[in-house]
Amino acid sequence: MRAFFMDYRMDNVTTSKYQLRRMFLINAGTNKALPSNRITVVDPRGGALVTGPNGVGKTMTLRLLPLFFGFSPNRLVGDDSNRGGMVPFILPEESSAIAFEYQRGDESELRLAVMRREPSDSRSPFYRIFNCGWDQSLFVRDGLFITDEESKSQASVKYSKKFTVAEYRSVILRTAIHTKDRSIRAFQADYSFAPVPLDNLDKLIAAMVKDSVSFDDITAVAVSRAQQNLGRAGESGRLPFRQKQSDLQAWLKTNRACQMVIEQKAKVDELRNWMSRYNAAENDKRALWWDVSTLMGKKESLNHLKRQELGDARTAWETECQYAAQVLDQLQGSVASAGERFTEVAGNLNELSRTREWFERENVTHWAALQSELPTLKQQKATLADQVAIASQGQEEAIRQYETLRNDARLAHNKLIGTLEASKSAPNSIYQTTCEGIDASAAEQANSLRVEAEVIQDDIQQLVTQKREEFGRLDERVSNPAVSQEALNALREANSTLQELHNRLNDAQETKAHALAAFQQAQEAFTRQESTITAHRQRLADCEANFSKAQSMLAPEKDSLLYALRAHPSDAWKRDLATVLDPNLLHRSDLEPLFVEEGGSLFGWALDTSKITLPAWTEDAALRDGLARADEERAAAQQQLHSSEQDLARIGNEHKISNDDLANANAAIQILGGQIKAQRQVLDRANEAVRVERDEGVSLAKAAKEAILKDINQLQAQIAASKKKLSVDLAAIEDRRTQQRRIALQRRDEAVAQISQSITNAEKELGETLKAISEQERTHLSEQGIDVGTLNTVRAKINDLAARISAIENRDAVIKAWREYTESAGETRYEQFRLQVNSAKTAHESAQTALSSHQRNWDARTKEMKSTLQSMEEVIDVLSTETSKLQLLLESIGPRPAFVLSTVDTSATYEQMKGRQSTIQSQLLEAERGLQNSFGALERVLCSADTQLAKFITDWMGERVSPEASIHTRAMELIHCYSSIGPQFIRPANQTLRSFLTNISSLQSAISEFESEVRSVNARLQAGLSQVRCFERIQDLTLNIQPTFEDLGFYKMLKRMSEAIRNYSLNQAAMDDTLPAPADITAAVAEFASVLGNDGNLDVDLSKHITLSGSVRDNGTLKEFKRDSQLAGISSNGLSAILRITLVAAIINTMRGSAPIYVPWVTDEIATFDGPNLRALMQMLAENRIDVITAAPDLDPLLHPLFAQRYLFQDRGRIRERHVAPDQSTQAHEEGSAA
Repeated sequence: MRAFFMDYRMDNVTTSKYQLRRMFLINAGTNKALPSNRITVVDPRGGALVTGPNGVGKTMTLRLLPLFFGFSPNRLVGDDSNRGGMVPFILPEESSAIAFEYQRGDESELRLAVMRREPSDSRSPFYRIFNCGWDQSLFVRDGLFITDEESKSQASVKYSKKFTVAEYRSVILRTAIHTKDRSIRAFQADYSFAPVPLDNLDKLIAAMVKDSVSFDDITAVAVSRAQQNLGRAGESGRLPFRQKQSDLQAWLKTNRACQMVIEQKAKVDELRNWMSRYNAAENDKRALWWDVSTLMGKKESLNHLKRQELGDARTAWETECQYAAQVLDQLQGSVASAGERFTEVAGNLNELSRTREWFERENVTHWAALQSELPTLKQQKATLADQVAIASQGQEEAIRQYETLRNDARLAHNKLIGTLEASKSAPNSIYQTTCEGIDASAAEQANSLRVEAEVIQDDIQQLVTQKREEFGRLDERVSNPAVSQEALNALREANSTLQELHNRLNDAQETKAHALAAFQQAQEAFTRQESTITAHRQRLADCEANFSKAQSMLAPEKDSLLYALRAHPSDAWKRDLATVLDPNLLHRSDLEPLFVEEGGSLFGWALDTSKITLPAWTEDAALRDGLARADEERAAAQQQLHSSEQDLARIGNEHKISNDDLANANAAIQILGGQIKAQRQVLDRANEAVRVERDEGVSLAKAAKEAILKDINQLQAQIAASKKKLSVDLAAIEDRRTQQRRIALQRRDEAVAQISQSITNAEKELGETLKAISEQERTHLSEQGIDVGTLNTVRAKINDLAARISAIENRDAVIKAWREYTESAGETRYEQFRLQVNSAKTAHESAQTALSSHQRNWDARTKEMKSTLQSMEEVIDVLSTETSKLQLLLESIGPRPAFVLSTVDTSATYEQMKGRQSTIQSQLLEAERGLQNSFGALERVLCSADTQLAKFITDWMGERVSPEASIHTRAMELIHCYSSIGPQFIRPANQTLRSFLTNISSLQSAISEFESEVRSVNARLQAGLSQVRCFERIQDLTLNIQPTFEDLGFYKMLKRMSEAIRNYSLNQAAMDDTLPAPADITAAVAEFASVLGNDGNLDVDLSKHITLSGSVRDNGTLKEFKRDSQLAGISSNGLSAILRITLVAAIINTMRGSAPIYVPWVTDEIATFDGPNLRALMQMLAENRIDVITAAPDLDPLLHPLFAQRYLFQDRGRIRERHVAPDQSTQAHEEGSAA
């Protein structure tokens, strides 16, 4: 078949634009369903006028223009003139094609979109786009039309893949399409008609072809425009909400159960509290065991130490007693020696005292002085005797005798004087001897006193030195007070124990950190594994659903449509009915299928189903293969789920172990914290004991210092007193020496005076004697006789003298003794003996005082030591008793528990430990009862909340604890189970809720954004319409596109729901997966669920919630329209067509914006316009970059110049181009002819 074509004159304008340049019909059929055997072309640029007689295919040819935009060929016509289909009609042969040359930007950017039909299915069109402008070689070779495959083989340019109608529409209009083919976007970049999406432009162009504008199409464009502006280009005009009511109800039920679980937090906290109390009591019991054991050991050690101390004290006491006995013997010996010395010197003193008393009693000094007169007295006595004798003799003899008497008196006197004078040397000698004795005695006494004072002072000074040394030691003790080794050991032990506790606490904290990290890892692993199991469960559910679906396809339920089809003896339905049957109807049991033979029609419609590929669900072998695959996938999913559940059990066990380790670490830290606190108290007590001992030592040392200082002062005072006493004694000795010398001198002087007096007396007596002799002589001579009176007187004197002489002579012994005493320095010896007696008495009294003091001190020391020993024995008895009681108490507490470092010290008692045991036992019993009650109440409530929750708890407890396990173990596991309810129920429920809320929020946001964008589109459309002023009769044209979601039943509820969601998000509740949804959001979900149908799906058709209304002033009269029919009948046909064209032009302007896009469209209503209106219309279309193509049997030649291109259509697809001559006559030029 040969092809004919004609060259088309090209525009020399090279501006950048997007425009359909030409439409080529290659061997196409436009009338009579026959191939034209030619190539014809229509150029819409600047407007194209098609004229020709009726029935030559003008309208059909023009209606092909929407195919450029991907409009479905089968929707181009509405009559049944093409019973074979639109595609076979316009593309009668495989080599038939429709090609559209279009410009996308610069003129160098030309593309050629070619539409052909599938070789295997004449009703299935496809497209291919070549990266070039018109190229005849792509369609004709050797004068024959060629197919698509042949065209590809000789194409020298790049070309696209084969597109379906939907794919081509997506590429050419740059809209999204739901397909897995990711190359569409690249094709859009290379081949799209315009740089912006033009969704639904095909519908608008098709609507203009049909000379009617449907409000539905305008609504669809508005929806598409709004969706595109919102970045949802390519999405359908629906907002689906795929959420079943059953899902929401199930979530509400689960959430109520979760809420109930959360409401049990107080019970769980109570159970935890009982657990804590039980654990604390158990920890206290364990600590008590070790405290009792430690205390018993310490008391045993202390008992042993006290026994050693008692033995040491007794040994020391025996030694001290021996030493005290020795001291007592020494003191008693000193007392005896001092007593003997005192007796000795006292005897000597007494002997001298008696001698002195004898001398004083005998008045020895008087008689000693009179003894010197004894010769005189004897002479006087002799003289008087002689006188008496003479008196009795003669005178002569008497005178001689008187003279003799005188001579004798003188001789005696001289002799006496000589004797007396000689006796004066004796007192001097005695005086000298006495002074020497006095001086020697005084010197001896002074020397003795000095020596004694020096000894005393040396002893005292030695004591002072010792005291000062002791004072220095005490001062050192004040500066560095000594502490007992026991207190220091206790302090070191307390410090060591505290350090050990801190080390153990650090280890425990490190263990806790590891346990916490392990717990967190286990928690994360548990959570991930739960999510994995959830995914695996979902996968298993999907696999089981797929399996059930595949199984139901092979073995459908009775009364279902598929069951009826498979039960039919013939399988012809697989080739006809199955090809057009919606698979969603197969399993419905309410359709009452019945086979009725109607001659191959479907409700009166005949379809050539042979062109439709058989659906996969009719292939039994494929279904069986699918069932096998589904079964394999289900088994694999079950195995995977089983493996994941095993992993979850393992991870759960690890989680439990890590949780237990963490709990143990926390318990250990808590115990260690308490022990550290207690040990700090022990350390404080030890420090306090050390401080007290130091303070006491300081106080005692200070007191001892004060006592020693006082003693030193006293000793120094004693030294001073000794020195003073020595001075006084020396002064006294000197005074006594002086006095004794004075006395001796006085005695010497008295003796000398007495001798001198005796001499004087002798001289006087001599004179008196001589006088008497002379007087007697005178008297004798005078009287010469004897005078008896005188003689008696003389004799009396003789007797007196005799008595005096006798008295003196009788005292010779005492006088002799006195003289011997005096000559032997008796007074000096007496004074020495007196001093010795005083000294011996002082020494004896000192010895007695020392002995008494020692005895008193020893008695007190004995009493004190007996009390001390008794106290030590009592302490030992108490310790022995306490040890025995503690052993029994330790056995009653129970077996040896895990180690706990004890901080107890020996000040604790059995009674305290016993009291602690009673308290702990009461706490354990109380905690166990509390655990029983709390555990039972919590388990009952949790298991009654929800069947799945009850099963979860029952399975959990059954897998992890034995029914015979202790209440503590079961309670702990129930708490673990409760902690897992969140991840198992609350987290998935909240995740489901977030999914619900996201869907709901997305729906509300989508609706809200869509409302706002529709209003924006409406505003832009209104702005465009306000500029239309080119028609005299048409003014104030408006078109209001408004959303009407308020009519949507759940819209207000959706708003309330959105407000609840917003509040829910703002208060951070949405981020907390440990708590179920709050009451307000739950109520909102429940209310929202109530508006969903049983199937639970909401599908908001956006186009059904947009209303169109408008108005126009027609010749001054305001006319409104709200429906298609009102717009169509608003005025004459011409004005109504102008209104439709104006509205569509405004809508297209909103679609393309400012991009230089030229839109071609077709209208058959040109003939209805008068000249002015047509000119105004063409001007408006040109200004709006619309290339209009119109067809009419004939048109006023005067109007032909309004169109840049003019064509004459003839039969069998002939198209001639018409030119306007200068005289406005029309000439025809054949554009193409048949071969």
